[in-house]
Amino acid sequence: MIRRLPVFIIIAVLILTFSSCYKRVEGCLDSVSSNYNPLADDACSGCCKNPNLTISIKHQINDTFYSPTDTIFNLKNQMYKILDFSYYISDVRVRFLNGDFLTGIKKVDYTTSAGNFTVEDNFIKIRPDVFVYTVNEIRNYGIFDSLFFVAGLDVGIRSASSINVANSHVLSDSLFLKDENKQKIWWHVTIAKGKDFSDTLQLSFDLNEQEVDMVFAKNLETKPGNNVPFTIKVNYDAWFEETDFEADLSEIKNSVLKNLKKGFIVE
Repeated sequence: MIRRLPVFIIIAVLILTFSSCYKRVEGCLDSVSSNYNPLADDACSGCCKNPNLTISIKHQINDTFYSPTDTIFNLKNQMYKILDFSYYISDVRVRFLNGDFLTGIKKVDYTTSAGNFTVEDNFIKIRPDVFVYTVNEIRNYGIFDSLFFVAGLDVGIRSASSINVANSHVLSDSLFLKDENKQKIWWHVTIAKGKDFSDTLQLSFDLNEQEVDMVFAKNLETKPGNNVPFTIKVNYDAWFEETDFEADLSEIKNSVLKNLKKGFIVE
């Protein structure tokens, strides 16, 4: 005679079998993190990652991709080439619809003769061979309509006796942009000019940083855990369109500074 097991025993056996096979999932349970895992059972230790404020730079000459071999004509019909460039953009911030700025998490401490200071680590050094930059880690999200940044560096950073950053940071002593005299600068461009481009001109700025405030073509909306990405097109020929390369150095630099903001276009 065949004995039938009670139904409750069968169910109990099945539950024990499947529960013993289930492996609990560990993951990020912070809903604002970029790697948030709502299916995780247990919170991980230190695995959550913050979203980033990122910037893409389109290096351009006459609305085409920049190349150091491009021959450019300015409004005075002078030929030149931009052989190389490097410059800082700092205090990069995007603005919510209500006018508040998105807050960055990482900070930079520095010291000047006036005391100790802490600012958001919103510094990037632009190079022609780099197109995407991480500005800072963020936690907020929402709808953004405009962008603010400084083309250059604040006088406090330039004159700081010490800046507390890692060696890999763009403000570290080994990576800080400097001129041929080892003086700290925020902008440097190498120009080849003349009929055969044999005359090389080195231009640099250590002062006269400029504030740039631009409205997005359309609002940017992000959700929790999203990066906040935006794109800036830089038309480098706009910087030199009114420059007389036969003038003295100070006049050339003044002309560039006059047109510097015109080169930046937010998309």
